[in-house]
Amino acid sequence: PIYICQAAVIMTISLVCGRLGRKYVASWREIDRQLSTFSFDESQCFSEDDRATLKKVIGAWYGTQCEDGQFADDGIENFNMSVRNEVRQLFSEQLGEAALLRYKLVFPAAVLLFIGLQDIQLTRVKVPRAHFGGASAKPLDQLIY
Repeated sequence: PIYICQAAVIMTISLVCGRLGRKYVASWREIDRQLSTFSFDESQCFSEDDRATLKKVIGAWYGTQCEDGQFADDGIENFNMSVRNEVRQLFSEQLGEAALLRYKLVFPAAVLLFIGLQDIQLTRVKVPRAHFGGASAKPLDQLIY
């Protein structure tokens, strides 16, 4: 009875952790997808005045300056490419592989945890001496008691 309860608890915890892990990884993948397809023109701004101001500033920062002192219209596209490549690369480096769950390890870890709990439970069980067929159970007694 206690073993069934322990197995149920471990399996429930494993399922919950697995579900949370999948959501976590899915959210990082969604951010990566958004960065890889970033477009200033499709981004959301609080107001169109903000968009116009940002477009001028980004154009000045990322645009090619012409001979007359004006900036070419390539600033927004250069910014888009910067977000898609450089920002995405920095994001991936900061996240690192260690932050992503390895699902191949979740089930074996749960099994090992279950075996460890069973081992603890079995040390609490009192085994009758008759179970050993008349052999001495002193080594086992030293472990259990």
